[in-house]
Amino acid sequence: MTMTRLEAVFADITTLDVDAVVNAANNALAPGGGVCGAIHRAAGPKLGVACMTRRPCPTGEARITPGFNLRARHVIHAVGPRWQGGAAGEAASLAAAYRSSLDLARQHTLATIAFPAISTGVYAYPLDEATQIAVATVRISLSQPGSIRHVIFATVDQRTLDAYGRQGVATVGLEPAAKTQISIDSRALLGDHGQLWTMRCDPKTPVHQFLDDVWYELRRFVRARHYPDGWVLRDRATGHVFDNLGPGWAARHGQVQDGRPITAVGIVHESELEVIAGPESKSVFKENPLGS
Repeated sequence: MTMTRLEAVFADITTLDVDAVVNAANNALAPGGGVCGAIHRAAGPKLGVACMTRRPCPTGEARITPGFNLRARHVIHAVGPRWQGGAAGEAASLAAAYRSSLDLARQHTLATIAFPAISTGVYAYPLDEATQIAVATVRISLSQPGSIRHVIFATVDQRTLDAYGRQGVATVGLEPAAKTQISIDSRALLGDHGQLWTMRCDPKTPVHQFLDDVWYELRRFVRARHYPDGWVLRDRATGHVFDNLGPGWAARHGQVQDGRPITAVGIVHESELEVIAGPESKSVFKENPLGS
């Protein structure tokens, strides 16, 4: 009997080359925020059209569509419960969403499937409880015969990855960043208000942590009252443009090679990023952003 591999991976679920990715969907199967919005954007508008023919989807159930522009061949849309305190049958509904997804995967003879942490976003299900239900339900379901050979829990959040680890799931994080550094240059855009700003990564620091640190320093750099959405950076060497900055921005632009995440935003050793657009006011910059 072939054993099914179960692991939690630090990766953008929209980039995974699997038979199916699971979308944390709503009852209307409409594009939303978070994972749902990311999957719809990556798959393209045909996904929304396909969902219209399969809605509504009650809580605890799932529907399947093609993956369209995704690397995944299919999208399984699973509707988890909104957290209402724990006494409204949320645990049973969440477990049902995972079971329904795996049942669909078996019905379509799929071998590899990737899940997000269903209901832990805007539906506010407590993370540790949700991951415990997810892992337990998947393990029980996989004890049944079927086509599934590899189940991935995908996340771009270290706290969520750690939660899967506490449930005994093998975790795959990003490799240490070694000699990585990032330079951000806003002088061309902002003239006298601009800065050339560099951060270097300690070799022992995982890439995702380094990139989180970069984002927080970028907030200090622009002294924005809100998350610095709207700042656009371009890698001078590759021409790659990074926009919609916010938590996890680097991971959202990450890459996957052979099913494993590699250094996010293509930063291998050094990258010099140039600010090419941003809020109109130049006064958001500090005179000495890093105290130098």
